Amino acid sequence: MESSIHITVYNLRNTQGHVLLSVFKSEDGFPNNPAKAVKLVKSKITGDKVEIVLDNMPVGDYAISVMHDENDNGKMDTGAFGIPKEGYGASNDAKAVLGPPSYKDAHFDHQQSTSLKIKMKYF
Repeated sequence: MESSIHITVYNLRNTQGHVLLSVFKSEDGFPNNPAKAVKLVKSKITGDKVEIVLDNMPVGDYAISVMHDENDNGKMDTGAFGIPKEGYGASNDAKAVLGPPSYKDAHFDHQQSTSLKIKMKYF
């Protein structure tokens, strides 16, 4: 069975670059290795939020990570001590504590049409 996942990414600080969204089926690669994601989306920013619809997603357990790639280089830019210079977020608004959010905190069960809101966070 398949259905849609509707994602609203909000709290974007500007319209530079793109929002990069990665969908993971397991903790392998989550949240920083998009090569391990089952789906990738690059979305243009036109305001302080972005709406993304993932159609035909099989039911199951997923976690989503997002980043605001302000300079469009395709990766998270970090500063001292690995602190992100660009925005980041995860499903369930999973917290990053001394490292990236965990799959355990970000995963959700997609059975029918699912709606998620993810707050973009900045340091």
